[in-house]
Amino acid sequence: MTRNKDVDIFVARAWHEGELLPGYVWDDLGYFCYKGNMISKPLTRCQILVSHQVGFAEPYQCEPKDCLPVGCDAGKKHLYMGIFLVNGVQLCGEVRDGVCNIAGRNGRVWTEPNYFWIVTRLWEPFWDNPTNGPPILQCGKLYRQKKPSS
Repeated sequence: MTRNKDVDIFVARAWHEGELLPGYVWDDLGYFCYKGNMISKPLTRCQILVSHQVGFAEPYQCEPKDCLPVGCDAGKKHLYMGIFLVNGVQLCGEVRDGVCNIAGRNGRVWTEPNYFWIVTRLWEPFWDNPTNGPPILQCGKLYRQKKPSS
């Protein structure tokens, strides 16, 4: 769940035309970017991230191996989950080719090439193979935590 004061927004992914797209669920509807456009999916067609073993980090502050692939394009290239503020609300979207794209509820797609956070592993792998991740139907929270020092 993203950290928003008045609304619960959940980190999610969903299949669409052969791609597993990162996005978010708000009010039982999933929002995703596909080929530069916003698409929506009912909650029953979305998977919600429930692991507490992940967090958000600025891309330049984490090792590439720690970035968590949460989706894939039609060619099975990994897609990642990014987050940034859209009109004061933390929303999630795909990171494709180093750019974070977030689908707005109003149909607009927001693009951020520089100032976003990316979902990273904290302690152990989760969704190692994004095409075989388990369907997840319950909700959970994401915490911005630091990796424990060894």
